[in-house]
Amino acid sequence: MAFWNRKTETKDLLVIEEGVTVPLPNGLGEFLKVGIAGATSSPAAAFRAYNETTAVSIPVNAAAQPLSYLKPVLKFRDGTIERDAPVLSLLSRPSPRFTLQQLLEDAAISLQVTGDWFAIAVGNINSEPSEIVPAAPVDVNNTTTTSNIVTQWRVDNNFFGGDFNLIPDGSFRYASSDELRQIQHIRSFSTKNNNSVRGQSPLVSASSEVRQAILGGIHNVTLLERGGKMSLSFHFSGDMSPDEFKANKKRLEDNWGGAARAGGVHMTAGGVLQVEDLGSNNRDMDYLNAMKLVQQTCAQLFHIPLPIVSTDAQTFNNYGTAILSLWDDAITPLSGRIFSGLSELLLPRFGMDPAEVQISFDPDDIQPLRERRDAELDKRTARNQETTDELRAAQGLGPYEPSEAPGGKIMVNGSLVPLGEDVFGDVTADIPFGAPDAPDDDDDTGDGDNPFDGDDNSDDEEPDAQ
Repeated sequence: MAFWNRKTETKDLLVIEEGVTVPLPNGLGEFLKVGIAGATSSPAAAFRAYNETTAVSIPVNAAAQPLSYLKPVLKFRDGTIERDAPVLSLLSRPSPRFTLQQLLEDAAISLQVTGDWFAIAVGNINSEPSEIVPAAPVDVNNTTTTSNIVTQWRVDNNFFGGDFNLIPDGSFRYASSDELRQIQHIRSFSTKNNNSVRGQSPLVSASSEVRQAILGGIHNVTLLERGGKMSLSFHFSGDMSPDEFKANKKRLEDNWGGAARAGGVHMTAGGVLQVEDLGSNNRDMDYLNAMKLVQQTCAQLFHIPLPIVSTDAQTFNNYGTAILSLWDDAITPLSGRIFSGLSELLLPRFGMDPAEVQISFDPDDIQPLRERRDAELDKRTARNQETTDELRAAQGLGPYEPSEAPGGKIMVNGSLVPLGEDVFGDVTADIPFGAPDAPDDDDDTGDGDNPFDGDDNSDDEEPDAQ
């Protein structure tokens, strides 16, 4: 592999062997370490940031791990949910090599870190697939036209990889030449190529902060391993012979050296020993504060509430609210993007229209979301402004239909009076709110038929006098 040296205009051949350290130009070293020109624009560089700094991996995992345990359901346009369908059976065991949890976690991490995720459906593209496997974004390349239309995806390092060409039927589906494999690209927003080719890693906008975290970690580990930053200095006043110096240095290193023994050791020549403590200074503390700022920036970048990733911002009062914010701001939007892409890939092959039904999850399966919904229903019930069927609809339930079967009736408080009904009249009728009272029939001109109408019964025959 040859790299062109622009300064000298000569060609330097680099032969890389296992276990051999090869010095590289600064520009190339930075590219291999943190991406193009110090950014994290390539998938490989973005994954390096995820692998080498907890400032990235902790917030990414905070959303990916709960998302991986979601149970997919079919959600129709009318709000009804179906839990038993052939496509859901496939998702429950997508591949002999991948569980549903592994598939969703792969999707969640890849989308957050690189802005891309690829899924391959195995089987004839016009029938139900038999298997679903992920493809790593770092192993996927594309061919595009001048108008930024992808004509081919190429997947390497994957058993089901190869070339996936655009099917010329207007569906924007990509399939292998034998039409036995189909690939689906799920991506985030990108500022490149008119936002129509690849997704963009969110870490691009925070590349400087992420680079600081990576290089700072390397710097600290190097100091601990090599002892370049002195935490303790041993000085002997007076001269020593080389053998005496080596013997004393080895003795001190054996007793005080290494990361497990509080850092690096420095010794100078001389006869009388002086020990000086070299602790943290204000500059070191500034670095620690900068690292906290990097962690905060990455958490906000992935929409993760700070109490989830930092104990400094966590209290018993705000942790519950932070969990709800995690679902509202991070997990739910991310799962929507993943399930939407899977719907486009799978539902047409099972004879369903993605415009009418979508793969999703039921919020009632998530305890924090269910508890929040129940609390909201309690408030709505206390207001007493909605019917039972309206409250049931808010829970995804149908109208109440009592039955004679055991448990087929809902018992309510019998002392309550229906709103707008006159329960004391002869006929139950709706009375408009604010209607005037009915006139009383208590005058003296009764019809003589009602003994309680105030009539003096003057027309009745008087009894015989005794």
